[in-house]
Amino acid sequence: MELFFFNAAFFALLCGLEATPLSVYPQRRYLNSKFLLGLGISYLCFLAMFRGASCGNDTENYREFFQVVASQKNLWHTIRHTSFEPLFTALTFFLSRLTRDPQILFIVTSLFSFAVTGRFLAKFSLAPCFSLYLFFTLQIFDFYISGIRQALAIALLLLAYEAMTQKKNLRTLLLILLAGLFHRTAWLWFPVFFLLRVRRRRAFLGVTALVGAVCLVSSRYLVAVIASIFPRYQLYFGSSYLKSGAKLSLILYFLVFGLVLLVGELVGDREDAPVRSGRDEWDFRLSFLLLVVCVLGYTAPIFSRFLQYFQLNLCVYFANRLHRMSIQTRKILLLASLAAFAAYACTIHLFRTPEWYTTYPFVFCWDH
Repeated sequence: MELFFFNAAFFALLCGLEATPLSVYPQRRYLNSKFLLGLGISYLCFLAMFRGASCGNDTENYREFFQVVASQKNLWHTIRHTSFEPLFTALTFFLSRLTRDPQILFIVTSLFSFAVTGRFLAKFSLAPCFSLYLFFTLQIFDFYISGIRQALAIALLLLAYEAMTQKKNLRTLLLILLAGLFHRTAWLWFPVFFLLRVRRRRAFLGVTALVGAVCLVSSRYLVAVIASIFPRYQLYFGSSYLKSGAKLSLILYFLVFGLVLLVGELVGDREDAPVRSGRDEWDFRLSFLLLVVCVLGYTAPIFSRFLQYFQLNLCVYFANRLHRMSIQTRKILLLASLAAFAAYACTIHLFRTPEWYTTYPFVFCWDH
């Protein structure tokens, strides 16, 4: 538990250093935002790489899966007779040829997921350390620890987003396809790709609202279809999952994400702020889709598996909006945000651990 509070303080410190002007702290020229981001993301990656079996909801399951795959001789036979996606199974199979220690699976997957995430924040966020702070306090880090297949899919979708900003449509679609071969839910990004192509914001909001309404009305049918495509997620269709606090988490997510989006849109830009780019508009749209998914997830909990595909864009969107505000407004909102998100993370940690995530109490693999 102590590590959680240390981590929260550490990332708040990085935000403070990032926001401190050179006139106040001249030595900060050696501690620019990207250096601080690299320090923070490397630290999180280290924790993820060398976590013990008790850290993460599914870590033990992945260790057992690695041992099963390691005992197999034929790759094609292994892919056909496991319930995991083919690329993840193939990755596990090849890693098991190098060593029988399942820790290598967490080392390799964490290196890729966190390296791509750090690159994404460095490239697209105007305040990358604040985005990283949101990454930690909104429990995206905890999710990376628990769901390594989906973390790999998220990383590939971040690369797809980058390709989309460069108008490389074929590469974008190929990366979405690859992401789905690590976690099938990533294929949700195929319709998202075309939704983002709607030019006017009003048209986008109208189309999204219409699609969301249709999904709500036909939720029972959709659940049956999704259950046939994703048989592994039967848990999400039962009452046990709802009783575990899933609906409460979705309500909290909706309130927190909605407030972030509302503040970002209501507070105006400073006079000398650069003109918003198309990428800023995409981040807004992906953040709005996050709210739609929260609403759908409340009705059909399987949709909650899609939330993580939009959270990092919200982290970037809010950081960029803060950066465009006047200095005085930015200071007030930054301090308020640091306090609010710290309070949110501490509340979840104290009252919903280990019910939601089992990252803490944190142990290293060599402690077992």
